[in-house]
Amino acid sequence: MEREVKIKTSKRKFFQQYLRVIKPILKPYLSNGELSVLGELMYYNDKYKDLDPKIKKKLLIDYDTKEDIMETLEISRNTLANTLTALRKGGYLKDRELSKAYQVYPGESFNINYKFIING
Repeated sequence: MEREVKIKTSKRKFFQQYLRVIKPILKPYLSNGELSVLGELMYYNDKYKDLDPKIKKKLLIDYDTKEDIMETLEISRNTLANTLTALRKGGYLKDRELSKAYQVYPGESFNINYKFIING
């Protein structure tokens, strides 16, 4: 049996929704706050995807990007700094770049397929 669920969303909201769908399989585990910051970083990574990689790397953790993230998520500078540290320690962020697994570039649609294998 197959089931398809269509979700209408915006580009920015997509990354938050995507992370919440895959949250059960993320290692190490991320809190909701960490997921939100990671989602914003994924959004900016996608936004800057056509730039030179060196420029993209600088802009992803740039002062202005951080300010935008803090404003969007309504979090303090300390909260953002602590969250970025946790993302680095977890391997989600390294050398001012997202881990390759989180460099997601959705087009007009994006599919995730789960296959449940039920024993007995």
